[in-house]
Amino acid sequence: MRLDWDHLEVRLSACGYSQWERGVRCSITWPRSSVGDNDIWIFNAGNAVMDMRNGKIRLDKDSIIWMRPGHEYKVDQDPDDPIGHVFIHFRLIRPDGSDYFPDIAEIPEVFECFNHAHWHAMGRNIVRIMNLTKRDQSPGQDADIRKTASVLLKSLLMGIDLCDALARPDNAAARTNMIAIQAAEYFSDDLRNFQPIEAAARHFGLSRNHFTRIFTAFWHMPPQEYLIAQRIRRARHLLVNSDSTLEEIAASLGYSDRFFFARQFKEKTGIPPGVYRSRNGRKRNSP
Repeated sequence: MRLDWDHLEVRLSACGYSQWERGVRCSITWPRSSVGDNDIWIFNAGNAVMDMRNGKIRLDKDSIIWMRPGHEYKVDQDPDDPIGHVFIHFRLIRPDGSDYFPDIAEIPEVFECFNHAHWHAMGRNIVRIMNLTKRDQSPGQDADIRKTASVLLKSLLMGIDLCDALARPDNAAARTNMIAIQAAEYFSDDLRNFQPIEAAARHFGLSRNHFTRIFTAFWHMPPQEYLIAQRIRRARHLLVNSDSTLEEIAASLGYSDRFFFARQFKEKTGIPPGVYRSRNGRKRNSP
């Protein structure tokens, strides 16, 4: 990775989906010098030309761009093929609380990504999550929603950074980091199905030992422990935010029975799931 993501906080400001008007060239300039945040666009439709720092760039439905302060971005779309894109405004914050704006020598404005459909799906999910803040939520719930969306956005930015870096054939570290990120997604796609390590290793064309070393080096835990941690994280959410019984929660996470789920939950959190629920606002189904 080109940016030190371990020491950068990602804080989402605003996001949405933009569909430009058909039949209009829409020559528009954004004076980014007057806007104090970063802006990601993930295109899914249209053709346009934009003035970037390195000159005019043609953009299409597979483009991803990162605009930042200090430049005026002029975009001119094809009136017969209008632009559609997710936009996400965000801040990068250093440990000392100051804003960070990477220059194009550190990370480009236009990305070359082989898995655009995945990034666009993540962008849509960020917008969906943020839209929850527009409903009748308490201030605390709004803060939790924004935090969740910001975590997902950081994952998206890290993935795009790594994916773009893979275009450099000598970057072996970027390739192994990408495998670790994709493996985490592979495990988390369906928490009900505990994927054997051997099957995951075969999926990525690696031996079990090599796959485990790559995963553990990136996530600081072996893959089996990672999946258990994700199950417990999801269980905590369901215990507090749903009326599902312990049996229903256990089944939704792939546990063979309620008692094994309760035992593993207590091992990882120090308290039984029923006690966790009662302490955090739910009173049903103590074990």
